[in-house]
Amino acid sequence: MRKLRWLSVSVAILIPLAVNARQTVQISNEQVEQYLQRTIDRYSRADSSEWSARLYRLLNSNRDAGLTAALLGQEDGLSVVVEQDLMSLWFDYVRNETDYARRPTVEQREASQKRFWEQGLAIVKASKHHPVAIRIALSVGHRYGQCDFDQFDALLANTPNPLETGLVAAQQVECLSWWLSLHARFPADGTILLRLSHEDRELQLASRLAIQDELAAVTPASEQSRVEQIREHTMLLWMAGLIFDGLTFLERQPAADRQAFLSGQDKSDELADFSLAYTAVLSLSGRLDDAKREFERLPLTAELRPLRDCFLSKSPIRDDSGPCAPAAGRFAWRWNALDHLFNRPAEDPYLISENSFPEYGSALWADVYRELFSGDNYQGLRRSIAEQWLRSEMQPPNPALAPMLTRFMGEEFNLAAHSYESRIRTAASAWNVALDSGLSVRRTREATPPPLPKGFRELPMPDVRKTAANSGDKPMRWPSDMAGLPTGFSPVRVERGNPYTIAVSLSQTLDPAGEVSSGGYWIHLSRTGGQTWQTPLYTGLMQHFPYVVAPVSGMPLWSGDRITLEVAVQELDPASITYPPVALRSRRQVRDLYLEIPLEALQSDRDGDGLTDIVEEHLLLDPDNPDSDGDGIRDGDDPLPNVKNEPGATDNSYLARILEHIFKRPEQAIIEPVDRGPGVLIAGQLAVAPSLLRPLFVVGNPADFAGLRTALTVLVYSPEDVERLLARSADFHALDLSGIVFNRAHDRGHLTWNLGWTGGALRVIRQGNVWRVESMGQWVS
Repeated sequence: MRKLRWLSVSVAILIPLAVNARQTVQISNEQVEQYLQRTIDRYSRADSSEWSARLYRLLNSNRDAGLTAALLGQEDGLSVVVEQDLMSLWFDYVRNETDYARRPTVEQREASQKRFWEQGLAIVKASKHHPVAIRIALSVGHRYGQCDFDQFDALLANTPNPLETGLVAAQQVECLSWWLSLHARFPADGTILLRLSHEDRELQLASRLAIQDELAAVTPASEQSRVEQIREHTMLLWMAGLIFDGLTFLERQPAADRQAFLSGQDKSDELADFSLAYTAVLSLSGRLDDAKREFERLPLTAELRPLRDCFLSKSPIRDDSGPCAPAAGRFAWRWNALDHLFNRPAEDPYLISENSFPEYGSALWADVYRELFSGDNYQGLRRSIAEQWLRSEMQPPNPALAPMLTRFMGEEFNLAAHSYESRIRTAASAWNVALDSGLSVRRTREATPPPLPKGFRELPMPDVRKTAANSGDKPMRWPSDMAGLPTGFSPVRVERGNPYTIAVSLSQTLDPAGEVSSGGYWIHLSRTGGQTWQTPLYTGLMQHFPYVVAPVSGMPLWSGDRITLEVAVQELDPASITYPPVALRSRRQVRDLYLEIPLEALQSDRDGDGLTDIVEEHLLLDPDNPDSDGDGIRDGDDPLPNVKNEPGATDNSYLARILEHIFKRPEQAIIEPVDRGPGVLIAGQLAVAPSLLRPLFVVGNPADFAGLRTALTVLVYSPEDVERLLARSADFHALDLSGIVFNRAHDRGHLTWNLGWTGGALRVIRQGNVWRVESMGQWVS
């Protein structure tokens, strides 16, 4: 108590000294309690020095806004007035972000962001551009990915130290353009150039190498910085595939510097990585004897050679405390690849490909692994290694980046970058793989909801039938006296009636959207009051693209010979999809609508093949041809309705086992909501168990699946078909299988699979004439 009284007296003395002519913001106890209850700052680490974490700790212990402002002011060197302004702004921001009942439009969100930014900028100026105020202003007023030059210029206007202010701002947000703008203002600043040289997300290798050339012309801050720049430039040359250039650059450096890199005395990760890379470079340059000598000198060799049996194990090495634990280390498999090349070249290197998941982000190591996996058996793997590197490092840059580089870096930089790019492409051409192989064009995800199926109509709700706002936000409760819907169908609404009891459900059976939505809407009919249900009828309508169906409505579901379904438009903006999809937003909202759905349109099957017209059009099958692939089997009975059933050129029986294994895996999708408040941490719901009736959608070459014998229904789409499906859906995830890698005996192989939001690796082992499939791991976004 005595200690607290002393603290209060001290603060009371401090507060008048800190107050300036500006009006002090009054923060109520209610605001404090509301912040403490809502904020995610409570999850900050106990030792975090972030302003918001310190704010929460202090307020949570004293519940006194004035005392907290004074204590923060002491720590930050700011006045109590400024600290209270920051607190008031932060409280307003937290309240806005955690008001989950409010569903703001895009315009409202933008208006709030603009207001927060203007208030934050005023506080920055009042604080004389203090770093804490800059960080808070950007936290509340800057949206990730929106790199507004006006914001940056406003921060730098009238600041007493533009370099310090610019560094604080650029470090706070992920905006390459701000770093480039800062470099144009301070071209000789090494901190800025060093940060740009490490920008591996947006800048290509050629640009980073050109930036390192500029960095080399700047006087380094210390001798250690100079040596680190030499090492980083050498490694970046090797990463770009300029093997001989990097070796020449290194050997031109003073002997003392090379000795520091290669003495083997320093066992840090950076120098262990460098020593391994140098050994590989010597081998690739034809200096095999020198490479072997360096290999024997490596500290890793003394550590890992006794564990050679661990690398030969047919089970993956686990990173635990067992005797093989060092063999799971960061550089162990690179070492093993070199050991195999130098000392065991006649052995089949298959297990290295299965157990190591080599990193292909470096052209140097891509070269090593391509040399290791020689022979016709590994031709596909060598191509895959090259394509993975091209996909990783040679993607076309963002179109907006080129003019920014010209504007802020200058023409001399552009010439240097173009020169490096030409040399990199020349080096990569030795792989005999098209340099655009596997590359994708960066573009904003675009899609438009398909037209309503024939016979459907969208109509305005009659006033007497309109449902109160938010009355359908809570999930429905399924009647206890009704039979449940089939597995994989999640009920949204149910209504008893005559002649039908009708249920509406959501399912990913024909709409594999992963974590983006619960799928498409289906209609279930019962003539027994829900005791039994007829075969589900697909509507062709996907949740949030554009419609959502509420569980409560004033509009009856049945009207004469048609279903009347109340809906609202909450159309998902595909550009907001990320993985995981934690910031989904709508681009269009309309209330008080209903759909008129004739039962005849739902049930129509013009070609009599057992699949409705709506289903066939959705799956890119022919609704007027009962045998879309022309193999003599009706689409409704065909396990591969878009692959002609004829014997394949090679044995693909292992493929059937792989598809069945993936089909039976447990689903772990968390369906994320649309238009949730950004402050909501946990809002997704676990997807229902998948339907046993669902087909498996696969992207690939139909010829690879010809003659496949499987109990599953499999639809094989070309990449162009997948683009067509994506263009009319919020999201669509077809199974993507990598080419399988077999050992030389062709009795063991492995591959990866990817559904966009989840994926993994599988191993196949032949026992007699039967293939067994084992999981090697799975990931979920």
